[in-house]
Amino acid sequence: MKHHAWPLFSSPLFSIETGLKKNELKKLETKLKKEKTIHSPINKISENPKQNSFHTGVEGVLQKEEYETLKDVVIKSIRFTNDTYFKYKTNFIISKSWVAWASSKSSCTTHRHHNCFLSGVVYIKAKEECGDIEFENFNHRDISVEPRHKDTLYNVERFWVTPTPGLLLLFPSNMYHKIHENNSNEDRISVSFDVMPTSFLNKYIKNNEA
Repeated sequence: MKHHAWPLFSSPLFSIETGLKKNELKKLETKLKKEKTIHSPINKISENPKQNSFHTGVEGVLQKEEYETLKDVVIKSIRFTNDTYFKYKTNFIISKSWVAWASSKSSCTTHRHHNCFLSGVVYIKAKEECGDIEFENFNHRDISVEPRHKDTLYNVERFWVTPTPGLLLLFPSNMYHKIHENNSNEDRISVSFDVMPTSFLNKYIKNNEA
């Protein structure tokens, strides 16, 4: 049957293979292990904040010279996504970046990122069963129809991605997500980041100059 299906007002999730080699990831892992970590504010509202050992590093990790290669990979991925899909006539900057460190049995509860346009994560160390990232749509329909013949992108309210080393995910910052429990015996190490369009920042600065 001839037809069209328009994914109106979509919240796209982009999965990008960065091409980072094993030796590059290993070097990054060694460097990131030396970064000072703090107890994540997100962890305070986790399922078991006293026992959950999900940590984040101080902000600005991608601004450090020793992570220039990783920063270049992130910027290239943002530019590719905009040039291919969004088509915005603006540049983008990384407004925040930090290490996310999840030891065995740790997890992170549902949250979204505030005061930014896009958010992302690039996985540096990710063993099998180290904890999927789950995205959830809270803008549910009034009527839930069950059962389904098959889950598709047009009927699901949740979507999972399994982390792998070198994988980069990019998504709208208002998309709710959580991280499942790390059921491997090793830490999962990743770098998260937020992105802002320079056109918005320039307009904001101009309109709020003292």
